Amino acid sequence: MIDATAASSTAILYDICKAGGYRLDTGLATALYVGLVTDTGRFQYSNTTPAAHRMAADLQEAGLDVASVYRLVYESTPLPKLRLLERALCHLDVRLNGTLVLSCWEMTTLQARAPMMVMPKASSTRCDVSTGCGWPCSRARRFVMDECRPR
Repeated sequence: MIDATAASSTAILYDICKAGGYRLDTGLATALYVGLVTDTGRFQYSNTTPAAHRMAADLQEAGLDVASVYRLVYESTPLPKLRLLERALCHLDVRLNGTLVLSCWEMTTLQARAPMMVMPKASSTRCDVSTGCGWPCSRARRFVMDECRPR
C-alpha cells in the first residue's frame, strides 16, 4: 500500500490497525510512534499533518511513554557508533569551498569499528550502511576512490 500523503509508513499501519479494530497496546503504540517521530523529524518536516499529531495523542493515550522514546532514539548513542563518529570527524576532508565534506576509510575499518552498521546482503548490489546514500556499491566506491585519492 502506498499513500504519498501519509506522514510516515507507520501512519498507514496505524490507520490499518484502527480500521481493523486492533487494540493499541503499549508495545504497538511505541513502535508506531518511533516510526512517526523519526519520519516527521520530530514533527518538524513538511509531512507533519494535524492527523500525525492526533495519531501521536492516540498513541500516548494507549500507554506510550514519549520521554522514554526520545531518550532511547535521540539521547543515547551506542559506544561503537560514537567511535565511528570520532573517526569520521578526525578524518574530514573539506572540498569545494565547504560544500562537500568527506571522511574516507577502508570498508574493513568500518566493519571492524562498527560491524552492526554494515549489513552485507547476499547477491545485493547496494551497500547497506545505516546512513548510506543508497547508490549502487560500484558507483559509491568509484566516487569515494576518486575523491579520496591523494592529490
